[in-house]
Formats: sequence, structure tokens, C-alpha cells
Amino acid sequence: PDKQSHLNILQEYYGKIKADTLTWRIINELVDGMFSKDYGGDALGGKKLEFYGNEGVCLFKYFVTSSDPQRYFTWTILAIDIICFGLISVSYIYITAKTRSLSVNLANDTSRLGRRVRQ
Repeated sequence: PDKQSHLNILQEYYGKIKADTLTWRIINELVDGMFSKDYGGDALGGKKLEFYGNEGVCLFKYFVTSSDPQRYFTWTILAIDIICFGLISVSYIYITAKTRSLSVNLANDTSRLGRRVRQ
């Protein structure tokens, strides 16, 4: 759920909360406070989100909603990936073109040298 959904629930439980100062860290702390600590540890069984977000496999989150708190991070990483892919592709194209032109020049030089040796 998005921040507004959390805010609505938290306001029902705690009373008036300022929406403009509400961060995801504060939301997590307030939600944790709603549950009993009688049974030890983390009552909700929450886990920290790492680089791959909440995906269970090693695939980055390509599809994010506008309410996802990681959307700017996700799009930044995707932009960096695309830029790197473009640079690597251009580099390989340049290397291939340069290698072909050098091999043609080398073949021409070799054939001229062979003609000189035969004469």
C-alpha cells in the first residue's frame, strides 16, 4: 500500500498525524508500535529490503508503481544500466570496425611486400 493508505490506518489507531512529516521509517516504527512485543522479536516478521527490493529472485524491479517508495531509485538504476549498455555496445562496434580496417590494411601491405620480394 501507499503512504496515504498507511496514514489512514495510523490516524485511526493513533489519532491526528501530520502527513507532510511522515516518512517510511516513521510509518514502520508506528506500525511496529501497533503490535504486541509479548512474544519477542519482530511481531510482524518484517525484513529489511536490500538492493533487489522485495523480489524473491535476483531480478531488479523493472515495473514499479507511482506509489512505490523506491521508484526514483529504480529508474535511476535502469538509466545507468541503459547508459552502460550503450557505451559498451558503441565500444564493441568501434573495436570491430577498427580491427577490420587494420586487417584489410595489413593484408594489402603483406601482398605488396610479397610482390617486392618476388621481383
